[in-house]
Amino acid sequence: MKDIILKKLKESKEDYISGEELSSILGVSRTAVWKCINELKKEGYVIDSSSKKGYKLCYVPDIINPWEIKEGLDTKIIGRSVHCFSEVDSTNNYAKMLAQKGCEDGTVILAERQTQGRGRWAEAGIPWTKKGYG
Repeated sequence: MKDIILKKLKESKEDYISGEELSSILGVSRTAVWKCINELKKEGYVIDSSSKKGYKLCYVPDIINPWEIKEGLDTKIIGRSVHCFSEVDSTNNYAKMLAQKGCEDGTVILAERQTQGRGRWAEAGIPWTKKGYG
């Protein structure tokens, strides 16, 4: 639900979108919309709330999240399932675990930080912290 709300906020650009309109689109109560808006705010999105106008997206944080990644992909297989982490021991270890559980083809694993990641950057002496993608 957060992904649809975020998409609608982005589509409305500089305009406000009412909680009533969002609840109608999603088929949920305005309270449920309000709760999702508050979750997005906790994740770093700046959303202006006006009791008479509705909601307006003012700022998008520099974080990775599944719905923003999926939104930017124009593929049929890659990104069917997207897993994002602020920190993980190794994206490769996580991928192996998901594969053993039978994850679907095209699954993507991203992390802002890997604590045990290895690869060509590590061989070049570049730390994994703040590298973004694993």
